[in-house]
Amino acid sequence: MNIQSELPIFVRELQSASVVGTGQGGCALVFCKEFASACGLPHTKKTIHLQLEDKTKGPWPVTLIRSEHNSNQRWLTTGWKEFVTENGLKKGDACLFQPDKSSNTKGLTMTVYLIRKSPEKEL
Repeated sequence: MNIQSELPIFVRELQSASVVGTGQGGCALVFCKEFASACGLPHTKKTIHLQLEDKTKGPWPVTLIRSEHNSNQRWLTTGWKEFVTENGLKKGDACLFQPDKSSNTKGLTMTVYLIRKSPEKEL
């Protein structure tokens, strides 16, 4: 599939740590360094807003932090679990993130497109 966009996009298939969390750190999602750099994501802890593409629900305030182990990565932490739960996301689903063009005036907002995993078909 060829996705063309003037703004950077990031697609992440959700793993267990992104939907149910780990025993220690809770539920979180990481953005790769290329996306963080292309979007100019802040190096300091900041609240951003996630908005579904159809704007039927949300936005969800989510804390964005810099990774302690890799300063180029950014993590969505506090608030991410609520986004996952309220949208019924499961392991294997995917999220496509795109910075909102109007983010400059209201803080950083990302439009999120949800891509549901196809149900397994029995043979």
